[in-house]
Amino acid sequence: MIGMISCKEATMLTLKKEEGKLSLIERLKLKLHLGMCKFCTLFSIQSKYLSDHAKHMDEHIHSANTLPESDKIAINRNLI
Repeated sequence: MIGMISCKEATMLTLKKEEGKLSLIERLKLKLHLGMCKFCTLFSIQSKYLSDHAKHMDEHIHSANTLPESDKIAINRNLI
């Protein structure tokens, strides 16, 4: 049954949505709530923004150039 959910439940569903784990009923409940609650809608927008940018930063960090192996060895020698 699709019923009205609280803002707390909408927050949890919004976070679950970012992970891609919402069922059809949960998506419908969240959509209904967001259609009526401007605060949860703003939270949803901000959550998506942060999630997208965190994913971008993660990709950037993993693709960033690192020191060549010879430089790492030289640094380690100087530390010992």
